[in-house]
Amino acid sequence: MDRKIKKELKLLIKYSKKIIKIADKRIKKLEKLNTSEISKEQQKRIAKSIQAIKADKGK
Repeated sequence: MDRKIKKELKLLIKYSKKIIKIADKRIKKLEKLNTSEISKEQQKRIAKSIQAIKADKGK
C-alpha cells in the first residue's frame, strides 16, 4: 500500500513541475502581448490572471 502511495506522489510532483513550467511560458507570452494592441480592460484581466497564477505557485 505504501509503495502505491509513494509512486502516486512521485508522479504528482513530476507532473506538477511540468505544469508549472508550461504556466511560466504562458505567463511570459501574456506579458509580451500585454501591449497597446490590447484594450486596457483586457490588460487588467491578463494582469489579474498572471498574479493569480503566481500566487498559486507560491503555495
